[in-house]
Amino acid sequence: MKTPINCIYMKPISLYFVLLFVSCFIYSQSIYALDNDKNQPISLNADKADIDDLNGVSVFIGNVTLTQGSLKLNANKLTAKYDKNRTIKNIIAETDHNSNSPATLKQLPEGEQDYIQAQADKINYMVEKNTIRLSGNAIFWQKNSVFRGEIIDYDIEQAKLKAIGKQTSSNQDRVHVTFEPQNTKQNKK
Repeated sequence: MKTPINCIYMKPISLYFVLLFVSCFIYSQSIYALDNDKNQPISLNADKADIDDLNGVSVFIGNVTLTQGSLKLNANKLTAKYDKNRTIKNIIAETDHNSNSPATLKQLPEGEQDYIQAQADKINYMVEKNTIRLSGNAIFWQKNSVFRGEIIDYDIEQAKLKAIGKQTSSNQDRVHVTFEPQNTKQNKK
């Protein structure tokens, strides 16, 4: 059974508890996407497009790049689901099973100089819920902090992050978090 620890789910309580608690506080203060991004036009490039307006599904395949303001999304396949008014409800970016390239996401939070970045086998952006789910070899980072897990859920509005490791007994399958002190560059001088 998973034990909830503040905003990250992990199996045993350990030194990670303190680090994860601190990270939740840090991230709750700083990760908000630029308000201007959602009002920018979406630019999308791919090798192939299959658009089904009747069912509200568009699939883009092959070296897909999506840009909207500071948001950059890259994948081998991107599926967009939208309603009758062409309002996007869901975007799924994923890697091809024959590829070693993960789907990637990069965005500049409001009032920050450092981008948030993420990569995974699959990135699911649920527009109405304003949440992102990274699944399969998921990595999420900003500044000097890195989160790794099998699944990472990120609530954009609430600035909450949850990470879940694979359900095995191996240490390498657990959630892993790395924090580097903010003044590391000053210490190296």
